[in-house]
Amino acid sequence: MERHYNQLKTRLEDLQTKLNRHINDFIDDLYVEEGKLVRQPEKISEFQNHMDKFFDKHGADYLKFLVNKLNDVLEDATEAFEEEEAELDDVAYIKDLLGVKGDKVVKRRNDQPTVLYAIASMMIISQDFINKLQSAYTGDTSIRDFRKAIRKSVSRKFHDHMEVNSVAVLFNSYNAAKNHFAKKYGYNKFRYEGGLIADSREFCIERDGHEFTREQGESWNELEWAGKMYGVDFFVQMGGYNCRHWLNWLKDE
Repeated sequence: MERHYNQLKTRLEDLQTKLNRHINDFIDDLYVEEGKLVRQPEKISEFQNHMDKFFDKHGADYLKFLVNKLNDVLEDATEAFEEEEAELDDVAYIKDLLGVKGDKVVKRRNDQPTVLYAIASMMIISQDFINKLQSAYTGDTSIRDFRKAIRKSVSRKFHDHMEVNSVAVLFNSYNAAKNHFAKKYGYNKFRYEGGLIADSREFCIERDGHEFTREQGESWNELEWAGKMYGVDFFVQMGGYNCRHWLNWLKDE
């Protein structure tokens, strides 16, 4: 998983650089007088078209990358149970839940964006920019302050939405697939793997390199720890953003 994580981080850094440049180009085209933004209501609707062009050029490629990485981690999870003759089709339901059909992503399901499309389309970033531009047009806003606000906002939204959710999709899918096979083939012990880094959480420090039973892991759902996703089973949510841990399921002797 560390290899997939590093590849994902590199791709995200490149995407954010291109996104910042694309948004700056739009801001450069706003009408300014004496350092102040001048109202141009048409620019609000134009921005969505601007972001649609970005998705067509870069977001769609990132979406394909996410699907490929999803396939990779599901194959890795299946290969971990190779001696049981585990089959990749057994965990195809994970791709379906995320909105993947074959190697294509379904944009909407039940009138809602699918998980992968919502991440890659950057709808949250677009809407936040539009909201800030609307607010700027209602007041006496300097272009300097507007640039600063957008720079901070895009950075935060990109991290909270794009980075964290992209990493979660891969780790949660990998974990869910391995947990599925572990249950199917009766693996009831695991080793907490991944090693430690300078800012490892106390939860991971206490468990790294040690073996546990499924029953012990289930009990951890009742514990509190930094970064916990409430309502998500421990066996699915472990690892993820800023954490390099995974479970190595062990066959009962």
